[in-house]
Amino acid sequence: DVWLCDLLPYSRVNENQKKAIDNYYTQDLIRNYGLTPATIPSFDKNELDSQTRREDILHDLEDSKADTLILLGDLPIYWFLRFFDKRYSRLTQFGERPELYGQRHDIKINKKIYKTIPLCHPRQADRLGTSNIQWGNLHDQWIRAEA
Repeated sequence: DVWLCDLLPYSRVNENQKKAIDNYYTQDLIRNYGLTPATIPSFDKNELDSQTRREDILHDLEDSKADTLILLGDLPIYWFLRFFDKRYSRLTQFGERPELYGQRHDIKINKKIYKTIPLCHPRQADRLGTSNIQWGNLHDQWIRAEA
């Protein structure tokens, strides 16, 4: 019923995650315990700026038969949704107040209307890294209101 859009169908590490892996998952640790080296590729925004990637996302969305699309943060809005609905390119455009955050919006994507729910990325919701605490607070309020 619901399709989550976080743009890439596989894991990527950001710069800080890569540093942590390099610092703590050392070659000595790998060798001493017979571990497999880390192989998660680094995140590169250029991977998102691709018509082919957008077509893959659209294909996956349509194959899912979902009626509801949940967008996780700014990147799916900027790199996917704005190509179908020019009104939106960032999460803030959907509203930054408790009564607006997480609300459903009917958005037409390739001839179908989806109930679209824009939410902050899980890293923002959990206040990880350099997150904006405002999004975490809005998300907490939204969860309490939905429960």
